[in-house]
Amino acid sequence: MKPIPKAAQYIDAHAHLDLYRDGGEKALQEIEAHGILTISAAMNPASYRETFALAEKSDLVIPAFGVHPWEAQEYADRTDTLDAGLLSAPVIGEVGLDFRYVTDKKRYPAQERVFEYFLSHAGETGKILNLHTTGAEKTIAERLRSRDITRAIIHWYSGPKDALGALIDIGCYFTVGVEILFSRKIRDIARRIPLDRLLTETDNPVGIVWYRKDIPEGTPSLIFDVIGALADLHRMSTDDLARRIIDNVTTLTRDDPHLTNYRRRMPADTTVPAYGAE
Repeated sequence: MKPIPKAAQYIDAHAHLDLYRDGGEKALQEIEAHGILTISAAMNPASYRETFALAEKSDLVIPAFGVHPWEAQEYADRTDTLDAGLLSAPVIGEVGLDFRYVTDKKRYPAQERVFEYFLSHAGETGKILNLHTTGAEKTIAERLRSRDITRAIIHWYSGPKDALGALIDIGCYFTVGVEILFSRKIRDIARRIPLDRLLTETDNPVGIVWYRKDIPEGTPSLIFDVIGALADLHRMSTDDLARRIIDNVTTLTRDDPHLTNYRRRMPADTTVPAYGAE
């Protein structure tokens, strides 16, 4: 049985709950305890099945269906096998291109085919995209612009300033996560992201491990460290920063028909006032 609905108080716009060693059960408890609305992005169809099962246990978890660019090679010639998952998912992700960590250029055409498959669906349905853009920021900006797609969340942006500007002009939102605690470059990028396009994430359970090898897994409460760092960066209180993020998600998801089943705990239905409200 799902818990009694509780209003979302915080936002984790990119995590991978299915990757937890215990299957995500402890993470769900922490998400419920703190009211952390979490978009859990899938890496592939099997990942989505596990993610969807977790979302069935909590209205604070929004499952996203996608094929990570690192795994695109496996699906490039059989994208039809992705249709069922894609049609059922309220959000698309994690999808995109990776021309930095994927160094074998022979794999790029497969990434492109799979990404175009997801872009086509997003263009037709208007579903929110949760995007991986590493090393391919300018290419992805061009793809979004050519299809007139504006409803996209750019996950963990770390690219050049000109591509950042292009994605801002398109209308994208941007997550900032635990990397802000360690990277001067990410802090500089976070300053350049307009406050009304800013979202928070953890990339749990693996995001923190990129920086802290002594931590086996990240936990949902890491979102408070991210909020604190962003609040300091923008010289805001943590409460105001958290409310700003809530307001941004409210704007991004407003009237989205694909999120109807998750509406009970969406920010638009909370009692948290919009940022700047009296």
